[in-house]
Amino acid sequence: MKTVALAATDANTNGISDAWEVAVLGGTNVLTPTNAFGVTTNDYDGDGIANSNEYVAGTSPMDALDCLELTELSFSGSSLYLNWDSKNARLYYIDGKTNLMDSAWTNLKGPLISDTASNSTEDITGVP
Repeated sequence: MKTVALAATDANTNGISDAWEVAVLGGTNVLTPTNAFGVTTNDYDGDGIANSNEYVAGTSPMDALDCLELTELSFSGSSLYLNWDSKNARLYYIDGKTNLMDSAWTNLKGPLISDTASNSTEDITGVP
């Protein structure tokens, strides 16, 4: 038996699979390297998230309202609860740190597997 590794083609080197760009966006030249003001950008919809990161997150790089964001943060006793809109077939990790000046983050939960587009919630106990 022979194992063959297949790599996604990314001819325009923007970090997004060409097959996905064609299927979802209609072509590989849709996410232009400049915005409406002629400024070079890697963020087509201007939401602060790079197009390639939106591809990985399952959000649309052409819709600033389609983003990964917390919808609720609450406490119960010593536990922290986070709610967010999930995307199908994605893994989520919740990281934390006690000092925002530190470069290292600690994994608190994850991977969390999402198989629905509904909200998810996790009890984040033991925040560092």
